[in-house]
Amino acid sequence: MLLTLAPDGMNELRSDERILFYPTYARRDPAATGRQDADWLIDIHGIVFRPELTSRKRDLLTRFASRLLPRNDDTVEQTMFRRRFWTFLFDNIGDRTIHVRVGTQSYEVGTSSADGHFRGTVRLASQTIASVLAGSSEASAARQPSAIDPPGVHPRWLDFEAVTPAACRRRYRGQVTLIEPGGVSVISDIDDTIKISEVADRSKLITNVLARRYAAVPGMAEIYRSGRARGSLATSSRPALGSSTGH
Repeated sequence: MLLTLAPDGMNELRSDERILFYPTYARRDPAATGRQDADWLIDIHGIVFRPELTSRKRDLLTRFASRLLPRNDDTVEQTMFRRRFWTFLFDNIGDRTIHVRVGTQSYEVGTSSADGHFRGTVRLASQTIASVLAGSSEASAARQPSAIDPPGVHPRWLDFEAVTPAACRRRYRGQVTLIEPGGVSVISDIDDTIKISEVADRSKLITNVLARRYAAVPGMAEIYRSGRARGSLATSSRPALGSSTGH
């Protein structure tokens, strides 16, 4: 669904509901191939949910899942497990219409379905993208570079955020990678390609994913970095989690 400008749109969330945006990608309008001023099509995907902060269901599931971990007295692993596993315990919220702000303009993305997910595509003029990127150049320069980005080489990220009432202290932000029609994109797996997961061993897999600090596969950052130096763009084969800030 191609979405249009919604200048007065406001997300109707209850105080205990949250929005999470997934990292996505933007492409030039294929109908205008070859034109430097072709519009950008921005794909936006997210989920509306309510955290299960206190519930019998959460406690039972946490207790059951913890039995799958190797028994030890490592309090760091136990604390990390609880923090990571709790992010899987939430209620999906449907029937919430989501608006996002890109630069100074707001757009309606779509309405969340029963599973909480919403998706939409926003069309932005090339000049609008250039203006937004220029306005966020300082923020981009201050952003922590990726481990695979060589010095001075950075992908183009477009930042956006959910439209919330002025009184709301929470900010739900997302990012879109701008991918030009020409070039090389490397679509990469994550488990045992970028980070050590040990997927062949269920016990080790659960521990590595839920209870241990993530460890990089030796040498892979250098491989991706050498590709970036030659102009390729490495992307994941599945979306990672986005982020929100506030209290």
